[in-house]
Parts: sequence; structure tokens; C-alpha cells
Amino acid sequence: MEGNKEITNGLGDFPLDEVKEKMGKMIAGMNEMKKLQFKGKLVCDKKLFGILLGAVSAMRKIPGIDRPLPIDGLYTSNSEEEKQIFEKHLKDKYGITDYQSFIDVCNKLYNTQETYNQFTLYWKGMEPFDLSKLSEGGRKAFDKSEEMARFFSQYVQKHGFYAWDCSEKVIVSKCAYACGIIEEEDFYDLVEGMTDRVLAMYSSWYEYAVSLICGATYFIYQRSGFDGKQAKNMFDLMYNLVEGLFLNGKANLWLRFEWYGAVQNQMTEKTEIAK
Repeated sequence: MEGNKEITNGLGDFPLDEVKEKMGKMIAGMNEMKKLQFKGKLVCDKKLFGILLGAVSAMRKIPGIDRPLPIDGLYTSNSEEEKQIFEKHLKDKYGITDYQSFIDVCNKLYNTQETYNQFTLYWKGMEPFDLSKLSEGGRKAFDKSEEMARFFSQYVQKHGFYAWDCSEKVIVSKCAYACGIIEEEDFYDLVEGMTDRVLAMYSSWYEYAVSLICGATYFIYQRSGFDGKQAKNMFDLMYNLVEGLFLNGKANLWLRFEWYGAVQNQMTEKTEIAK
């Protein structure tokens, strides 16, 4: 399988060995946690579960907003000034000004899973599109993106990068709700669709967390023009935030809450995260 061929130095200044070591450490820790029986785990309903899927992104500060966004709920603006701050944030960062531009950004900007799916076809010897029509620069970009995706495929495997897409869409939706671009009903309708896709792809917070870290790093690597240092900075940020959701006594929601449906499925879930 082509996806298993050796990673070359095509990733430039992205520190492969350091990232391998940290990913190995995290996955080993997660597999140990899976063996432990934590008492008193909380069961969440589907709405709360959908919000918790965006917990990592909610831990990042919104410029101009003094209060942290709630990890386990929606943010209600206290004033017109706060609403305007959220509006400015969405406009400046994403170009979102109304409902339609909000939907467009969610559909087009965060699509790393679709890219990953293309690469899985490529690794099986099938061209996802006619590569011969790419310009020289386009082919170089394809090759660099493919190599980073291939590096992370050893960790995410069939789960891909969708956790990152989902997490970011949840936080963008939270911001859109905070400034009135969407209503609460709209928020939960949108998140429910993402939740259903997540439940079809992942069976634990551990799988979801690994996918999120890898997807975020891939996204920044590609969006930054293949800057290995920026990608490493993103990897470190996501690694630390995810670690906090399992180990931080105040924010460890992914440890305290059961994966949605886990109570019913725990008798059949036996597979360890790929090492």
C-alpha cells in the first residue's frame, strides 16, 4: 500500500521524530486509561455531546471577549458591544456576515476529511482526479499535502481528520449564535448532523482526540503554505489542549463524560487505538 511508504524529508522543518515521540506517548497513555474503570462517569445527552465535540476549539480565546467561552454550553452575549465583537471576529477571520456565508464557510473551509479521503484513494493506486492536469506548483502542493497526511495516517487510520473539521465548525457555530446570525434551534440542527457523522466514524473520545490533533496540524501545514514550524506550533497547542480535557482537574470533560452511546456499546468495543 502506497500510504505505508517511508516519509522523506519533504516535510521540511517539521520535526518528525519529536512528533512521533509525543504521539506515541499520548496514545500509550490513552490505551492505559481505557483499561481503567473510572467510577461515576457522567452520561450526556446528544445535545451536550455535540457541544463537547467542540471543547478544544472553545478553549481558545476570542479576541476582545474577556470571559472564556463555556466548554459545555452556548455563549450568550451580555451586550450589543459583545455581539459586535463576535460579528467582527467572524467577518475578519472567516468572511462571515450572514447565515449563507456562515454555511459556506462551514462547508468549504473545514474539509480536511474530504482531502484525506482523496489521499486514501491515491494510496490504493487510484487517482482521485486527473493529476496530470495539475500545474507544476499544484503538483508540488499535492505531494507535500499527501506526505503530511500519510505521516498522520499511521495514527488516525480509517478515522481520518474529521474531528478537526467538526470541532472548528462547532466553535464557529457558537460564535454565530452569540451574535445572532443563527438561532439556538439552528445551532443544534447543524451540530446534530455533525454528531451523527462523528458517531459513525469514532467510538471513543480517544479516537476523536487523536484525529483532532492530526487534522489540526495537517490543516495549518497546508494553509500556511507548508510551513513546518507553524504546523509544529499547532500540534503543540492541540496536544496540550487535548491533554487538559483528559487530565486537567477543572477541564477534564472528555474523561468525566462517557462517549455518547458508550454505555450501550462498551460490551462490543474491544479494539485498542492503533499504536
